[in-house]
Amino acid sequence: APPPAATTVPSPASPATTDMVASGASSERAGARIGFALGAAALASLDGVGPAILPVVRFDAALGPWVGLEAEAAGFGTRPTVGRPGASARVAQQYALLGACVCAPSMARLRPVVGLSAGVLRTAAVGEADAPLQGHSVARWSFVVEASAGARLRLAKRTHLTAALHVQVAEPYVDIRVVNAGSATSGRPNVLVTFAVGEWL
Repeated sequence: APPPAATTVPSPASPATTDMVASGASSERAGARIGFALGAAALASLDGVGPAILPVVRFDAALGPWVGLEAEAAGFGTRPTVGRPGASARVAQQYALLGACVCAPSMARLRPVVGLSAGVLRTAAVGEADAPLQGHSVARWSFVVEASAGARLRLAKRTHLTAALHVQVAEPYVDIRVVNAGSATSGRPNVLVTFAVGEWL
């Protein structure tokens, strides 16, 4: 009699194969450690300055599954006016910050983003006045602390949109005085709303 035909039984995927698939998915997420974003900020003080629209650039570095470092700078935007025609000052503000954030890469479609940063704020005021008054220009650097909270929406594999509310407190804050037109302060506090599109590399 002829020998019985060999029977082939399909075997489940080996643990090594499964591990390779799982590790490949996680490494894809873990490989994105550095990110950058470009956007805009609307900045205003709660005492008479603003709003101003500023371009924003941001860099992120992931330290773990949630926590990361964040560096942000903004400036060279619009200059709101304090005062009135004949006696006024145009105010320009720039800032640079470095801090910690909950902002690491995630496969979640939507996730919260919070941060705490410190850095410098530069406030410059250019006075304009009709004769016999004279306008003066001043600039001051301040230490600034910022707290932020918002949300990050994943648009594509590594592309995201971030919207956040920020509160800045400066020391010393800047007091801008315009003769016969009152005064305003900057950094006591400043409030910002930012929108930025970013990419993890």
